Amino acid sequence: MNVIINFYTGNVIEKNGIKDINNKVIHRQYDTNLGNKLVTVSLNSNLQTVAEIVENNGLSQRIKISFNQNDIKNNISEVYYYTDEIENSKLCTELQDYIYLRDENSVYFTITKSGIYNFLIKDVNHREYKSAQIEISLCNKPVLSDGMTGIYWDEEGKEITVENENDPQWYNYSSILKFANAKTQDGNYWVWIPRFLYNITEDTTSIQYAIETTDKNTQGKNIIGYKLQETFKNNDNCYGFWVSKFQVNEDYNGSISSKPGQTLTITYMKDTDKKLKNYKLDVNLMSKQERDAMIVIANSENINISNDLVHYAGGGVTQNDYILNTKYSSTGNVYGVYDLITSENELFSDSNISDLGRYRLVLKK
Repeated sequence: MNVIINFYTGNVIEKNGIKDINNKVIHRQYDTNLGNKLVTVSLNSNLQTVAEIVENNGLSQRIKISFNQNDIKNNISEVYYYTDEIENSKLCTELQDYIYLRDENSVYFTITKSGIYNFLIKDVNHREYKSAQIEISLCNKPVLSDGMTGIYWDEEGKEITVENENDPQWYNYSSILKFANAKTQDGNYWVWIPRFLYNITEDTTSIQYAIETTDKNTQGKNIIGYKLQETFKNNDNCYGFWVSKFQVNEDYNGSISSKPGQTLTITYMKDTDKKLKNYKLDVNLMSKQERDAMIVIANSENINISNDLVHYAGGGVTQNDYILNTKYSSTGNVYGVYDLITSENELFSDSNISDLGRYRLVLKK
């Protein structure tokens, strides 16, 4: 505890602030004149902690804490947080990647757990600033299978291999819809679809990511009007699923692949079942509900996927055409699932055995 004492009178002049839980007001005690009794006053209402989300990659969020006034001359001494009003405040230095930038008088750190966070600053003059509140929403982390490696693309469209699963460049489930992508050892491309809830009204489609394997959002709440997407409703233990980025094509020796720039294969449902049994990964034929999951996500961002009239995976004859053909992507960028809208018949796990068409694969987790 920091205490200021007048050694002439022995009176306490100032000591650490006391948080009034019920009224959410910060008080401090001080002696206005020598010999007077201690009095309690409310903290200046203009002294406000500012909390901002400066980076959001879906599974963690980078937070910035600063003062609300540009003319503040004092430096930050400590930053505290609490997620429950009945718990004691904790130092933000305990949070991941904490850093204090003296030149801009701000504190940064990373939060990796969903919840409602309250932050407050104490400056070097022992003044406490009214708390600021932020709601952190994170979604389920991609689960890589054996032989699967995360990938992303740099600004020039070059494919980059993820060396660390915590790499913030890998994915971003905020408004830009940078979904996690991966490749298997056979060179096939995959996209991770996290467990989510959705609500469709007459004019809009909205989604919220679910927490773990529940039907609640990332704050652990049931939101009126939202329901679990049917794919996950039929699989209670599903955190999400990997879907082949492109419709399946087959090379000259009949190997199943999901690669760009390849001629899309047409097959019978009965033949597809036989080929899947010989495939190395534990995959399944995509269902209509799983396809609908990606369409719902696209609709929630008002993305109109173009009909792929070119019979090549990714809409182009070369392996890199898909980077430019993002109008065929479910996210409107290179990170989505391609070839979802097509003029050709598509085979699903619930198709008739005699149906003829193109198909894609899913890998459950």
